[in-house]
Amino acid sequence: MKRQLLSVLALAAMSVTAAKADLFTFHVDLNLSSLAADQSQGPYALDLQFISGNQTNGQTNNVTFSNFVFSGNSASYGGSATLTGSATGSLANSVVLTSGTNALNELQQAITAGVTDIQFNVSTTRNFFANGSPDSLYVTIDDSTGVPIFTTEPGNAANLLDLNIGAANQLSDISTYSSVAPSTTGVTASVSAVPEPSSYGLLGAGALAAASFVRRRRAKIA
Repeated sequence: MKRQLLSVLALAAMSVTAAKADLFTFHVDLNLSSLAADQSQGPYALDLQFISGNQTNGQTNNVTFSNFVFSGNSASYGGSATLTGSATGSLANSVVLTSGTNALNELQQAITAGVTDIQFNVSTTRNFFANGSPDSLYVTIDDSTGVPIFTTEPGNAANLLDLNIGAANQLSDISTYSSVAPSTTGVTASVSAVPEPSSYGLLGAGALAAASFVRRRRAKIA
């Protein structure tokens, strides 16, 4: 009985490991306190972009943004989001961007004045074919004209966060930047790890299976 129970738990652990290998999940924190105090280039918008690479084997990726939390203003955002390419969803629930068919996949959502911080989770598949160029994820804050605020990013000087999708992505692959003049300075982006939600579900399923197994064994003995 003990050996069989251990086998059930081991299978659940292997399933969790497999799920974690399929997705790369992380938490994003955008500090916008300086924009809350300076609306000279506002109203501002949160801009989530997923640029399709050149995957010669037809591989695509899905990136999901979820669990949005706004601080500093109860309204948080206003009006309908502008969706481009494969973009679906909203900040009220989740946003999904899919690469492949469209070069640009994007959501732009106006932010109400007074928002000091935006946090959300990102979960992306990690399909990459070595002979092609990778899909790329970008996060920017746009001014009232739709142009991203200036950042410390080399070359492009527009992104607060960027990530090229790869099969072994980890936190160190994500680049984050801060805003610079002539835009309002002080806007920053940071990232941290979060547990994959699927892991909790698989662990729960494993625990339920183990409990059911124990109950059946006890019933037979009785």
